[in-house]
Amino acid sequence: MTSFFGQTEAAHPTADQPLRDFIWFTATGKRRTAQAHYLTFMPEHVTFWIESRDGIPDRLVLAQANRDVHGLHEATC
Repeated sequence: MTSFFGQTEAAHPTADQPLRDFIWFTATGKRRTAQAHYLTFMPEHVTFWIESRDGIPDRLVLAQANRDVHGLHEATC
């Protein structure tokens, strides 16, 4: 499904589920976070999405260049 640093796409939850917190580090070591329902790995970007309801297209939260995404993981409580 993806070839980005051995990662697999996050499971695709429904909009009824809470947003998930994702954490990663940039190439310079800065910690970054984003809230989204799911993410996808594109050839040059990792994209974070909020799933919409009622036929409305999902909303893009953030597209981060692959070179600036290291140690990407979902935060756990």
